[in-house]
Amino acid sequence: MNGTKYTLRFPFNFGNGLQFPNLEQSSEVKADNLTLRMFREDDYFVIEVKEFGSEELAKGFLSRLWAGMAWVSLNFSMPFSAQTYFGKVTYSEDPIRTAQNLSKDFGSSVGESVDGIASGNQDPIVYLSGKNIAKFGMHGSGHATSPLRFEDIVPFLLQGINSPKGPDLILSEKIKTALELYNAYYHEYTVNARFLTLIMALEVLTTA
Repeated sequence: MNGTKYTLRFPFNFGNGLQFPNLEQSSEVKADNLTLRMFREDDYFVIEVKEFGSEELAKGFLSRLWAGMAWVSLNFSMPFSAQTYFGKVTYSEDPIRTAQNLSKDFGSSVGESVDGIASGNQDPIVYLSGKNIAKFGMHGSGHATSPLRFEDIVPFLLQGINSPKGPDLILSEKIKTALELYNAYYHEYTVNARFLTLIMALEVLTTA
């Protein structure tokens, strides 16, 4: 349909035991005719990007957004993790009845109408803008706090998004494995283990 817009929802986590109360306030930034909004949802942070002219364009932006968050992670020395495979969205034929059934099944209100249900709350999804999509999944807990604000990470997020090689990073198993090891470094308890984890991250990136 003409005028139909799509939203990309990208959930992620900065790592175990970290909380960012100043990031929990909904914030928006405009970039290249798109609106990026970051907010807290359950025990995850979410970046939503809209308004894409097609589902394909929205899905294609995932690689750039992942690269942006990877760049934020490296610059702020914070572990970062996110799924890179899209979840499924099933749209409802009767949004009002769907909301009633979900409220009954889960014992809490999900709103007056639910336009669709996502396969989980941890997977990226693309959905029709303006629709109420229900998401259910696992919950965790955090401990430490940080004064970091959305405005602090925006410049680095946009640098990663606009990097010419950004879209290729998500396709590189070496890059993804190296970043996973870099994130694991923060969860090691001894100096030797942390040092060896960083060495492994560098080894992954070397060529034969």
